[in-house]
Amino acid sequence: MNVEELAAVVDELIEVLHLQARELEKLIAHVGQVTAHLPEEREVSVIRSSLSGLHLRLKKLRGVAHPLP
Repeated sequence: MNVEELAAVVDELIEVLHLQARELEKLIAHVGQVTAHLPEEREVSVIRSSLSGLHLRLKKLRGVAHPLP
């Protein structure tokens, strides 16, 4: 597996995790409306932010691995 194939797999995994974190955030918000405030809501935001950071790092890695002519 070359760097580009590995980067594509990691990129897809990050996107899936980001989607799951977004859906979890929605669920926590919904549950929070019918119960007491949940502290996990902030943690999910941090997770989504971290995933976005990983995504940017991957894009930079791709740029280093395959510099433009």
